[in-house]
Amino acid sequence: GLERWTAVVSIVQQTPRTEERLRRNPLGIYVNGLSWSRELDSSEGAKP
Repeated sequence: GLERWTAVVSIVQQTPRTEERLRRNPLGIYVNGLSWSRELDSSEGAKP
């Protein structure tokens, strides 16, 4: 069936200071935190 997920992603930006980092990640964007969870099906929760 269909599953729905929600995610919250925190990012930071660090200016690349070495040539290697500039090649690997030119924008300097890194994921700092990640949290995800599956949403409950409201039709299942409504059953007595």
